[in-house]
Amino acid sequence: MDLKKLGFLLLAVFVFWSCSEDRPGFFISQNKQNKIDDRALVKYLEEHYFAEDGSVKVFSSKDKSDDHYTPLKELAEKAPEGYYVVKNPKHQAAGRSISDNQTDKILIQYNLQLLKALEQKDSVYYLPATIVSTVNSTGLPEWDPVFYHTTKEADSYEVKSIIEGLKKFKSSEKKADEEPYVNFQGLILVPSRLAHGRSSNPFNIKETDLSLILNFELYQVVQRKK
Repeated sequence: MDLKKLGFLLLAVFVFWSCSEDRPGFFISQNKQNKIDDRALVKYLEEHYFAEDGSVKVFSSKDKSDDHYTPLKELAEKAPEGYYVVKNPKHQAAGRSISDNQTDKILIQYNLQLLKALEQKDSVYYLPATIVSTVNSTGLPEWDPVFYHTTKEADSYEVKSIIEGLKKFKSSEKKADEEPYVNFQGLILVPSRLAHGRSSNPFNIKETDLSLILNFELYQVVQRKK
């Protein structure tokens, strides 16, 4: 499915959520939404693990063959700002790391999910949806995706927490046309308040309070030409 069609599909889903009169947590304060986001991200970390290729899978309640995998929560590091970084212990990389998104440009393979956190009867649940995936679209990594660097200040959708999270990883020094196989090296989870919050987003989704989950392999970090 191409990105445009996927965008329309997700828009329809999010509009359905927004129009539902009994949708839990619709008119809620920012403070309460922040708490719901935090609880939902912890729940997500508890219920998922890294597969052999570093992609993220959900534990099965019926199939016990995944019981030996480590929950993401046990590998996660929470930054003081409130976002999470989870490193895949099986991925080893020794290339360059990022100084900042103005100095360095990146080549990255990734799956980016939007996650809507909701509360019902004092428990939380989440609705994740993959919005952009280089793996599922072209299969090729992308230079400077919109959440990392944008050239027009007025249209900037850079997510500071993702940029800061990426700084904690080293590049694998892969080249786009030589090694297409993706070995995901980690995960960055950003609560909605640290993403686009209740402002507009680059995905043309009208729903707000969307957290971001980025599963990726950082191929290259190169100095940006002045």
